[in-house]
Amino acid sequence: VTFVQMIDSIPGVNASTDDFTGLNDGNYSVRGFTSDEIGTTVNGAPVNDSGNYKVYSTEYGDTENMGDITVLQGYPDVDTPVAGAAGGSIAWVTIDPSHTAGLDVSQTFGSNDYRRTFLRLNTGDTGPVRSWVSYSNNTADSWRGPGEMTVTKIDAKSLWTIDDNDSISASFQYNRQFKNSYRSLTKAQ
Repeated sequence: VTFVQMIDSIPGVNASTDDFTGLNDGNYSVRGFTSDEIGTTVNGAPVNDSGNYKVYSTEYGDTENMGDITVLQGYPDVDTPVAGAAGGSIAWVTIDPSHTAGLDVSQTFGSNDYRRTFLRLNTGDTGPVRSWVSYSNNTADSWRGPGEMTVTKIDAKSLWTIDDNDSISASFQYNRQFKNSYRSLTKAQ
């Protein structure tokens, strides 16, 4: 599941994906503005492509790590860090690391040989710093035509608490993917 699938239920948002797994990106619009006209940030960093302003949703994090997603419709504030965001903005942040250490594990199986493994290790409080690191591996066969999709992600976040009112956070996202595009059918087919 990607953030595109998460925002589909918000009024004014129309979202779709090529497959239920979310491994083949997705399309969305907010009140008629498409993804290349909407500024998108993850933990405050802009993620729109610098060439065509599109957002490739498969590249950004697992939903288990998503903390809050905000969709703003209309022209964004002047301090929004995304150029070309005429149709609004989408901002999401990852969850903060927990104060207690632990391991979250999820394993999913489904049709079209769908397999997904998710692991997240929380360090808990280690002095003033607490962190988590997650790993996921998602694979599925294309539901129409030949091909397989594989997406592997490693995400991490650390939070350094300076005092009751101040903290510094840092996040890391790594994505490696191999996808076969769905072929369009010919008129004869």
